[in-house]
Amino acid sequence: MCSRFAALGILLGTIAATMGQFGLLSVPVILVMMLLSGAMTPMESMPEFLQYVMKFIKPDAAFRGFRPGCAYRGADASIVWPEVLATTVIG
Repeated sequence: MCSRFAALGILLGTIAATMGQFGLLSVPVILVMMLLSGAMTPMESMPEFLQYVMKFIKPDAAFRGFRPGCAYRGADASIVWPEVLATTVIG
């Protein structure tokens, strides 16, 4: 997750002309990205269309789908293969 923020910071740094502009650009972009990723708020609390969009765009949402299944419930590959495939394709 840190490398994604570093890449986003480099992208915003190339767009911004000054450090102040970078600060003003980075705060809303990173805040929105964190809120929509499902890390701060549960995905189920978002509208359904936004859940589908975020599951399609961000690999974090798919990763959060199969990680607990493997770690806590002992799910095998036959159960979590759609999430693993989605994470691989998006990544």
